[in-house]
Parts: sequence; C-alpha cells; structure tokens
Amino acid sequence: MKKAALAKPCYASQHLTPEEWGVLEVCRRLTLGGKNLFFLDGRSLANRFDQTGKNTVYRIVKQLERKGWLVRVDGGMR
Repeated sequence: MKKAALAKPCYASQHLTPEEWGVLEVCRRLTLGGKNLFFLDGRSLANRFDQTGKNTVYRIVKQLERKGWLVRVDGGMR
C-alpha cells in the first residue's frame, strides 16, 4: 500500500525571481502585510536597496503586475 504524499507548501519565492521577491517583500512590509494601500514611488523604494535605481524598481513592479502579485487599485495613475 502506497503512502499518500504530503502536499508541499507553496511560497511566493518559488514563483518569482530573487529581485521580484525582494521588491514584493518590501511592499508587503510597507503595507503591513497587504492590509493598507501602497502608493508606489520608484525613487524611495529604490533607496531601500543597494545600488538600485528607480527604473529597475518600475521594471520589477511591472513584472509583478503581469504575474498577478501586485494589483493596481481603480486602475492606478499610470
């Protein structure tokens, strides 16, 4: 008789690149786990990482939006 395989836990880091996961974790911390809205400012978010510019942050945020990890509320500004 075969033993039933235990379901492996699924984590965000298994579906994201390291840079995507890092940005998402900072966004979660800033929103208290997603309870509050997050207003993206690429410059201030980039300042939370070493040697990272605003363009890099905006590129990563677009990737997270495409993958469904970040969602614009009411369409967002841009």
